[in-house]
Amino acid sequence: MKIIIDTEAKTCKFEDEPVMNNVNIADEFEKHIGATEYNGIVADIQKWYYGSLVKASWCATSLSYFANKIGKLNSIGGKNENVCMMMNSCKKAASQGLGTFFDKSNIPAVLEKGDLLFFLWNGTVMTTTSSKHVGVSSCNQSSTGATVGCLGGNQDDMINIKAYPTAQLYAVYRIK
Repeated sequence: MKIIIDTEAKTCKFEDEPVMNNVNIADEFEKHIGATEYNGIVADIQKWYYGSLVKASWCATSLSYFANKIGKLNSIGGKNENVCMMMNSCKKAASQGLGTFFDKSNIPAVLEKGDLLFFLWNGTVMTTTSSKHVGVSSCNQSSTGATVGCLGGNQDDMINIKAYPTAQLYAVYRIK
């Protein structure tokens, strides 16, 4: 939301920021490939989320930040810093018609650019304390190969594209 204050006219006007409907989260991440923690945009992300620079895991906070930037924060269930909580929020958003949620049993054969990719590194059930990660699909790609390209934050301490084992892809969320 933008606030316009006209001191001469003594008025205050509120305007919603324009929503970029033709842009997805992957497009926003791509603008910042190579940004390292905790500088530049990564510092901005953490300050946006926490109110100050917090040096903590930032894969989910960066995804929240870019979803907000394109006007899709509600489509992922709001701000989240924990991957499991974000995944559950996406599941709930899907039940409200804001997207489509795919769990491990029905992951689509083709991932679309901007799909949210939830990875579970250990175990069979994702919990808030699990070793996990979230990022986005960087392009339309098969989910049937050995690896899947993931564009995201906190990948080797930076925003980049990294190949992760498809076998550890736990869930996918496609924003409407």
